[in-house]
Amino acid sequence: MKALVLTPKTLFRLSQFSISDEWFSHFGTPDGDASIKRVEVGNVVYLFEPELETDETPIVVVNLAADGVLADKASRAATLERIITAGRFVFTDSVSIPTGWRKHHEGSMFSIQAVPRNFGWKPRLHFETRP
Repeated sequence: MKALVLTPKTLFRLSQFSISDEWFSHFGTPDGDASIKRVEVGNVVYLFEPELETDETPIVVVNLAADGVLADKASRAATLERIITAGRFVFTDSVSIPTGWRKHHEGSMFSIQAVPRNFGWKPRLHFETRP
């Protein structure tokens, strides 16, 4: 897979489930949940709400390249949780980014530390809020 594309609503919905390591191998919908639709086109997986009727909905795109942010098996669940939290920060007023994530903001872009400090390596996640 090259990319995972989610709508904000679907991203928030995923936060309500326990995401297993197996999920990262196929990026499927949680068992028995009809509120998320999965479509695979080429090497891109799209997760969105079935009632979506417009292409003007904001999206979150996650790079799934071999060197992408979800490549490290030990830290990918924590990284996904940070992506979900950052999505809530961007699309709602209900969440703020914790200080320990070392947020840096410049113009319409911001970045955070991708994984907790105990994972050792310090990649950053970058978000464009008005592409």
